[in-house]
Amino acid sequence: MPVPTLADAEARLELVYQAVHDDPFWDSLRNPGINLVPGYGQKDPRLCKVLLVGEAPGATENARLRPFCGPSGRVLNILMREAGLRLDDDPRSAEMAADGDDPELWRANAFVTNVVKYRPPGNRTPGFREIQRGKKTVRREWLALGGPRAIVCVGGVAHSALSPNGIVSISTVAGRGWYPMSDDKTICFSQFHPAFGLRRGEHTQKIMTEHWQVMGEMLREALIL
Repeated sequence: MPVPTLADAEARLELVYQAVHDDPFWDSLRNPGINLVPGYGQKDPRLCKVLLVGEAPGATENARLRPFCGPSGRVLNILMREAGLRLDDDPRSAEMAADGDDPELWRANAFVTNVVKYRPPGNRTPGFREIQRGKKTVRREWLALGGPRAIVCVGGVAHSALSPNGIVSISTVAGRGWYPMSDDKTICFSQFHPAFGLRRGEHTQKIMTEHWQVMGEMLREALIL
């Protein structure tokens, strides 16, 4: 089966988000000022190696229509760099290419989304039915992107939604790879949510950094990055 093109992926993702927009299930979250926040990052299936999945948009994400662009997003970007992951091409890409560097070192290679695409009232944690409904959307995004070989669950909600060991506390699996029940070709990880590190301070942030460094090494050993 041929690898989908960028145009294929963009068209499929548009259909995914249109389906969420048209789904009456989400009417309870569509309050005034609440927007659907689609995923962001590398959409080209030939270049997208990793799908990152968070919980739900916050206030900044709702305003800017992009996942993880607030305080937690700034921390996530730092952690992603530790693993060798990028949502955008390196701004020095033209300079690096001119110097003969491998393009893979600076091209975007990841896409980030949330289980729930609308900000819940009061920034509450998504409910069970919302998580289960959102899980189906995430799978459609994953397929639209050509099935990236690695998935990173960012936080407990994504972990409970996507991990076959979702009933296990994220603290027992953070930083270690596991495999989905039906696809032993896709490496999946669960990592603490960046907001957890912001709340807990420097010691926890150091542990989280080490987790992402180890994950990056595993992705390279698996020839995903």
